Amino acid sequence: KVVLTAPEGINLIVVKVETNQPGLVGLGCATFAYRHLAVKCLIEDYLRPQTRFAHLFKPPGHADLIARIQALADRNVQRFGLADDAHIYACPQMLFKFHPDFDAALAGILRGDERGIVVTIESKYPEWTQLLVDRWSRMMPDVADRIRFLPKMPRGDFLELLACSEVMLDPFPFGGGHTSYEALALGVPVITLPGQLLRGRLTHAMYRQMGYADLLGRDVDDYVRAALRLGTERAERTKASGAILDSCGVLFEDRGIVRELEDLWEKLALS
Repeated sequence: KVVLTAPEGINLIVVKVETNQPGLVGLGCATFAYRHLAVKCLIEDYLRPQTRFAHLFKPPGHADLIARIQALADRNVQRFGLADDAHIYACPQMLFKFHPDFDAALAGILRGDERGIVVTIESKYPEWTQLLVDRWSRMMPDVADRIRFLPKMPRGDFLELLACSEVMLDPFPFGGGHTSYEALALGVPVITLPGQLLRGRLTHAMYRQMGYADLLGRDVDDYVRAALRLGTERAERTKASGAILDSCGVLFEDRGIVRELEDLWEKLALS
């Protein structure tokens, strides 16, 4: 269920999400410019009685993700219908994130690695998939057949797909978020090109928090070079994966941000 609230003078939505999927219970906020008086009364009914919100937060479990990768000891790409000697460049994002500006990077990677395959996930809307197939057939006809769409899959299979990948491609200008956390927890290098807006800087922020900057592209050509270096050179990939696993723990079980959010909600509720 979703509860919308807006204290007087503050254009804000406070959202409580309840779900049966572990790790997705929490509070979020977004700007709210309209109809705030209609929901103002929920302050008294919902927010004020809750002086602390720690029980609503469950940060992603780093240990849980590491345990999953340890259970996926065998590289079994054939179960996904992919050749065992393929270099897999995973980009398992919602298809609306495949902006035309990203096409040049995909084409450059596939032209630079004859064994390279870009793997993404089908949309639940077939027309979205077809629009991309048609666009790539026009823009990169020589390599478009090496962009593969896989059907949606259970989370365990999805993590195994990431584990089978040489690298994960963070699309631009609209990058990933949750998928980057999962890939980094598995030690999968994520190539990113930070944009000017928040939607294109999440993976960059994760790397900054980790103190790791080796995979931040400066431009499209640099992005392609980094992807090819890790996609085709095992030693480079192993080095990057080790550095990521050594430093990514700071991204998870971070109670500090939970305390900050609690303080914010408390101030809003009592204002």
